[in-house]
Amino acid sequence: MRSIQAYIHRVVARARRRSLSIGMALACLAASQGCGDSDADGGGDAPLRLPSADDTDGGGFTFGTDDADGAMDPRGGDAEDATPMPGDADPNADTAADTAADTAADPDSARAPDILDADGPTPIVDCAGFCGLFLEKNACHCHHACLGSADACCGGDGGYLGACACLGNADCDDGDPCTTDSCQQKGAQKLCMNLPFAGCCGADTECAGGDGICAFAKCIDGTCSLQPKPCDDGVDCTLDSCDPKTGECQHKLSASSCHIDGGCWKAGDAKPGTGGCQRCKPDVNASAWSPEPNKCFIDGECVAAGAKASAAEQECRTCQPATSKDTWTIASGQCHIDGVCLAAGASGQAGSCQVCNASQSQTTWSGKPGTCAVEGACYDKGAVSPAGPCATCQPEKSTSAFTVAADACLLDGACVAKGASKPGSGGCEVCDPGTPTKWKANLGKACDDGNTCTKEDVCTSQLTCQGKATTAFCCKADAECATQVQPGPCQKAICKGDGSCAIAPNPLCCSQGVCCDVAAQEMLPKGTLCYSDSKSVEYKCESNQGYVRKVGYGCTGEHESKCSSAVKGYGAWEPMSNVVCEAGKSCHTSGVTSPVCK
Repeated sequence: MRSIQAYIHRVVARARRRSLSIGMALACLAASQGCGDSDADGGGDAPLRLPSADDTDGGGFTFGTDDADGAMDPRGGDAEDATPMPGDADPNADTAADTAADTAADPDSARAPDILDADGPTPIVDCAGFCGLFLEKNACHCHHACLGSADACCGGDGGYLGACACLGNADCDDGDPCTTDSCQQKGAQKLCMNLPFAGCCGADTECAGGDGICAFAKCIDGTCSLQPKPCDDGVDCTLDSCDPKTGECQHKLSASSCHIDGGCWKAGDAKPGTGGCQRCKPDVNASAWSPEPNKCFIDGECVAAGAKASAAEQECRTCQPATSKDTWTIASGQCHIDGVCLAAGASGQAGSCQVCNASQSQTTWSGKPGTCAVEGACYDKGAVSPAGPCATCQPEKSTSAFTVAADACLLDGACVAKGASKPGSGGCEVCDPGTPTKWKANLGKACDDGNTCTKEDVCTSQLTCQGKATTAFCCKADAECATQVQPGPCQKAICKGDGSCAIAPNPLCCSQGVCCDVAAQEMLPKGTLCYSDSKSVEYKCESNQGYVRKVGYGCTGEHESKCSSAVKGYGAWEPMSNVVCEAGKSCHTSGVTSPVCK
């Protein structure tokens, strides 16, 4: 109802001295009824329409059934039966002289007001099939009341009548959420009506409100509404919000949850496969599993403190959570080497220097006094490691391993200088003499991933160097620059070391010569036959067909007209018409003799 009232107010405000009982029109609409009696066939009130060119009384905004003169009486019923109503005799109504003067000043005023805007009627160019009242985005707007006029928009079967014919309301959907679509009877034909209604939006720009930081005004299905900035990170255990000052999305982990390995876990949840040895404990660590006290998780099993590694009587390994929660703890003074528990001083192979010296190592053999036992071999004091001179046997420091020099590391079986990077790590694993036999992780440190198209490269927790992609175009090969720059004659597109494209002289450019492809302005590849005549020929067979090619001086690939006897040039393989073997025979050749069939 509000939409029709708004439309009436627009028409009334722009009608030029037309008689209309505004109060009655609004009262009728407020009652949701037409303003007249039923028509002759007992139907309901006739639909709302604009004046037509056939109206003889100057036209007015009317309701009800048709008068004898083609107009519609605002009071309903036939014109001759209508009871005069207050306001019918308008002292300000247009006279014939007024109308003539208006027409002379504005020729468009004489036509039916099928298009209405703030400045009055707009010239019509093409109907384009629009069936409704005025909508700003439509180029032409016809109303049923205009059908009798002679203007280009509404007249003729090819215009409004052809485009807006319908059988039911479903035929009239114009796809616009801001119109009410219906199929209405007009004489012997049914035509679509698409009436706009107030308060409907067609684009976000028509909606007001929101702070533009965390809330935005959006037009959704014709209705303006405030929509929050999307901050959902897809993680169920985070509380997602938008900072009203910066507009940045925030994702606060729930105090009763852990976010581990990309999954959400509730406080107390056990890590799968650990038998309860590791659990989610947000108050301890919300991003990693926390071990349970007084238990060890070893070899995929959860064992209680004090439990032995086996039932063997001499078993020296037990679960000692205070020492280690993920490995067996060897009893003090004993060794566990090659799967056997050994007492202090126990020897290895007969005659060797290997002994159990728990103060040196509980898991590998140690050397006897004055020697080193390393990987099953015995070394005297001062002996150099097979890996290199950076490591030597120094029994006073270790009898179970080589002692590495203070400025080096012994890694992957080789001596590595202090600060040197592990090959392929991009600088994320380096030699640190503080841990001479193990690569040191360089987490969070600057590195080089070898990619010119990234920036701010840093070492990740996966021990790889990773950078952020640059926003600008970045090339890795010359071919990627073909569409970025436009080289001229004897020029080519190249990819520079910083990832940008440039134009450079083409060193292979040429314009003439026996070794020049003139059309492409490039020298022929090395080994291209220089002349049509040749020094020799070569033969080959493929199935039952013999082939021959010329061999002679070849192009060097470095000069447009230079041929060299030191470079063999080869022509294209050509089939030999006289060597096509019949069924049951095949082609044979040694390469230098003419092919034969046999």
